[in-house]
Amino acid sequence: MVKFCRGRYKNRGICIFVNESIEFDSISTHHICKEKDLEICTIKLNLPKIKIVIIPIYRSPTGNYNYFLRKLESLLNTLYTKKMEFIICGDINTNYLHCHNRRQQLDTLLAMYNLKNPVNFPTRIVNHTSTVIDNIFIDLSRN
Repeated sequence: MVKFCRGRYKNRGICIFVNESIEFDSISTHHICKEKDLEICTIKLNLPKIKIVIIPIYRSPTGNYNYFLRKLESLLNTLYTKKMEFIICGDINTNYLHCHNRRQQLDTLLAMYNLKNPVNFPTRIVNHTSTVIDNIFIDLSRN
């Protein structure tokens, strides 16, 4: 298990459980984690034909969006190779049902790594509102 747990704020955290038969490497991301702004843990699956980096993320609605973008860009830049695939998933609290500045900034960043959002339907429906704040980003040209 790879994880990031909050120390100061309650009721949040990120973890990845991996079956013991799968070879993986934990990638240290504690140095960029900041509660509410970017809560993240990262692994690289070493599968026979492919290497996949999995990055689950939680970003609070009250988190610093610029910090989130800067540190995510730094991480992707550090890990990127043409032979590596990325899966980014989680609750990023950027509503993909609407086009707005935050969505455009994230899309621009992820496009540099050929990552796109395949989700075009609400992922959270409460009372009379719906959002796409829980998301996944993958390289659609490969998958």
